[in-house]
Amino acid sequence: MGRNPINKNSKANGFTLIEVVVGVAILLIVFSGIFSVYRLGMKVVFESKARIIGVSLANQKIEEARNLSYGNVGTFHCPEEHLECEYGDEWAIEDTVAGPIKREQTSILNNVNYTIFTKIDYISNCIDGIGDGTIETCPDYENIEGYCAETPCPEDECDRDYKKIKVTISWGHPHTGQISLESMISPKIKEQECGGSGGFLVVKIKDSLSQNFTSPQIDVENLFTYQTDNKSPESGECVFILDPGTGIYKINVSDGEGYTSVSTYGIGDEYNGRVIAVPFHQHASVIENDFWEESYYIDETSSFLIETFSRAETENFFDPLDNEDNISEKFQINFSGGQAELDINSGPYYNSGYIISETIYPVNLVLWEDIFFSDSQPLSTEIRYEILYYIGTEWKVIPNSALPENETGFTSSPINLFDLDPIAYPSIRIKANFLTLDTLVTPILEDWEFIWSTTDSIPIANVDFDIHSKKIVGKDSDNFDIYRYDGSYSTNGAGHTTLSNLEWDEYFFSNFSISGASLDLAKSRPNLSDENSIYLPAGTNENLKLFLETPYSLFLEVNDSSTGEDIIDANVHLYNISLGYDKIQLTNPDGKTIFFYLENDTYELEITANGYDPFLVESVSISGKEIKVVELVPSP
Repeated sequence: MGRNPINKNSKANGFTLIEVVVGVAILLIVFSGIFSVYRLGMKVVFESKARIIGVSLANQKIEEARNLSYGNVGTFHCPEEHLECEYGDEWAIEDTVAGPIKREQTSILNNVNYTIFTKIDYISNCIDGIGDGTIETCPDYENIEGYCAETPCPEDECDRDYKKIKVTISWGHPHTGQISLESMISPKIKEQECGGSGGFLVVKIKDSLSQNFTSPQIDVENLFTYQTDNKSPESGECVFILDPGTGIYKINVSDGEGYTSVSTYGIGDEYNGRVIAVPFHQHASVIENDFWEESYYIDETSSFLIETFSRAETENFFDPLDNEDNISEKFQINFSGGQAELDINSGPYYNSGYIISETIYPVNLVLWEDIFFSDSQPLSTEIRYEILYYIGTEWKVIPNSALPENETGFTSSPINLFDLDPIAYPSIRIKANFLTLDTLVTPILEDWEFIWSTTDSIPIANVDFDIHSKKIVGKDSDNFDIYRYDGSYSTNGAGHTTLSNLEWDEYFFSNFSISGASLDLAKSRPNLSDENSIYLPAGTNENLKLFLETPYSLFLEVNDSSTGEDIIDANVHLYNISLGYDKIQLTNPDGKTIFFYLENDTYELEITANGYDPFLVESVSISGKEIKVVELVPSP
């Protein structure tokens, strides 16, 4: 009988039950770990997202509070039976620090329910003072911050120094969490701490240098109730707590006689006969628990002494610098192509050099006027100009006492020589000092010109002119400026007028005329700008001399033939029958007079004076600015 052979490899062909169980157990352990890690990762991701959203919601709530006026930063809540109430309705319950922010709200984002809880408290800072000042040390509780010294805390009229907002965001399913953010919200001004109901008007008064003005008079008038509040703060700054429900407020700022003043205006107000459509300083209005801030400027008043003169006859010396013919001295300067520049030093330019003009020694010098020059000063270069005088052995720089700024050197054209005494300085030279910090470039001088007067200017009486300030009170309906100062004036019989009680400002002059006939402004002392304007500082008295001319005029001087002395009040009659011109003028104390508005024609001249033979009719041809000297013979 046969037997089955034994299969020695049968164990390798399958798993025993124990092996299967062990394998499954190992797989369960591995997958359980993986699943736990996965669940943990999902939880971390969820909490991270929830925290980011929570922080965002908290920040939004804090920004919501910051965007409210300080007095409105507060919370309210609703009773359980009216959870959807709104701030201000009959169901809303105000919290200790009351305001329109709902104390508890919910928000669903990404299927997660967030609860937003907002708490707002008043905070007192011990350093700023606590209550009535009797507390020995700072109380150690939630709403007190800072540290008090051993002596009693300083007294604080209102110890609600600022507000603290704390926003707590919490969330639940599927994983709970919570975050909190805090922030401080401070009042913009101290009066907002415990200001009660009303709006805050902050008024700051400064002088012309933008420094605080001490103890100004500030009047605030309610234009509906006509009630007025007045303050005179030593610091120049104060706060008015006003009723926002009763209208708008007019502000007046002054400091009495000798000082300027400022007022606010409303649409439709009149100023100097013109209706204001757009006020520059408009009336103030306030909002509950918010503030309106304005700055106003006042200072000492100033004045102009205006003097009008005829344009003197002038001469000039002009050097185009084509060559060195009119140069008395030079050092390291090259003349080329009608200009002067630094000479070349084996490649680059010299660092410095100078030229000095020839001597200017006018005949019949009455007044030095101006020096004009044209130059080019690239970056890192400059030319400084000095006026020289002769002291017998050498030429030296005229001191600042005689010509201000001369020792430092002038840099801009023209150089005003009006204050230079022609008797002490009958001749001058000009020196141009060239300098460069970059030897690859050089400054360039193209030309210069000297101008001086050879006849006296004489006062002109009864000159009409207009003047207006740069500052405005607003604009009219056609968008034209309404100036704070705007008027028409005339000089008197001596050619003088004084404009007083002026505000510091830039003033513009225009429309010079006599009896309706226009005059041209030839020059001024001090110089006016190209727009015929000049700045008048606060607390100053500026003497402004205006020199006027027309294209055709006759400057007449009447002297005694035997002594050469001036004849005062000589009767000068100039006429042209065909032109309809007939005018009589008296000579001034210097024996001079001037006729304007003439034409290019011939006029008849007669002169009489007490004690002198009459100057009979003589024809005078006018082809420009004519000058004539007449000598009268004393009567026997």
